[in-house]
Amino acid sequence: MPLKIAALTVIRMTSSLTTCQTEDRRRRKDRGNIVHQMSRYVRVKEGHAEICKHELRIIWGDYFQAEHLNNSRIYIRPFGML
Repeated sequence: MPLKIAALTVIRMTSSLTTCQTEDRRRRKDRGNIVHQMSRYVRVKEGHAEICKHELRIIWGDYFQAEHLNNSRIYIRPFGML
């Protein structure tokens, strides 16, 4: 459940950042407020992205064993890039 909430938060913050950038182009006088909102959105998004990565590592470590990787016809990319 924490993974799902964190993933949905990342999606929502990305959407909010896009909206905030569009508003920034329209309203130049409130630039300080918009910059503050954007930095807050980025901080929240990055924090929840770290939660997602942590939870995915747990799932990867608990579920996937050597026999899954050896017998699989589908190539599964390891999470070494996280």
